[in-house]
Amino acid sequence: MLAGCAKIFDLTPVELPEPPDAAPLDGAGEWGFSMPRPVMDLTDNALDGDPTLTSDMTEIYFKSTRAGGLGLEDIWYSTRATVSDAWAPPMRSTLSSTDNDNQPRIAPDGLTIWFRQGSGSGATIMVSTRASAKMDTLWSTPDTLSELDATSPPGKEDAAFFSTSPDVAYLMSKRSGPTLHIFRSVRQGALWGTPEPVPELTETASYEQSPWVTPDQLTIVFDSNRPGCNTGGDIWLAQRADPSLPFGVPICLGEVSDFGFESAPWISPDLRHLYFRSSASGGGDIWEAHR
Repeated sequence: MLAGCAKIFDLTPVELPEPPDAAPLDGAGEWGFSMPRPVMDLTDNALDGDPTLTSDMTEIYFKSTRAGGLGLEDIWYSTRATVSDAWAPPMRSTLSSTDNDNQPRIAPDGLTIWFRQGSGSGATIMVSTRASAKMDTLWSTPDTLSELDATSPPGKEDAAFFSTSPDVAYLMSKRSGPTLHIFRSVRQGALWGTPEPVPELTETASYEQSPWVTPDQLTIVFDSNRPGCNTGGDIWLAQRADPSLPFGVPICLGEVSDFGFESAPWISPDLRHLYFRSSASGGGDIWEAHR
């Protein structure tokens, strides 16, 4: 058993090429992201979502209902040599099972992945590791994060668990009530501690889900139906000056949230590349925007 997967990530910053239209942050909710567009290399006549990338942006995992899967939802992946190259044709991951597999979250170095397996209250969070990135066949047999099952009341639907640092993890859960909110877990030895709510990000009457935190722990993106944005399923962002501080007031990324139901955002360490799921193309596809 992996017992919470006690491994140290390689958090060496990765230098990415600067987009030609990069704009400075203005803090006003319009961050200068380009017009979002579907990632055509990954698009299929199916429902795709939950994109998660390595920090160098040369490997992506996502869920899909496309043909060739083992269950209703499976985990698929693609790679590319550099960020300037096209994505290779997606392949079904060896992590997939005959059950529902979704909400993949890959660590920045590509050596650990978490995902949700099962349906509803019977779903569990799984973890797998490997020795080398961009080698899907090297994933270990997925193991259950049993410490989360032990502390989660029945039916609370923990999901989207991940860690971009060795000792702090985030997830979405209904542990505090009937609505999904963002929780934080701190490692206690080899195991993850009981997740606690992140109050500064919680809007009681709304949901917050699918969080992603940058490796420096200073920026979080998530989707929410809270008031103050466009379509009721929008992408929000919050920042802080130090990992020991609470996050600031979340702002809606309005320039990427006006096209449909947007969810499950992933943002690059340099805050210039955003991947997410959108319903704007009619079903569910992976979209991207940059700044």
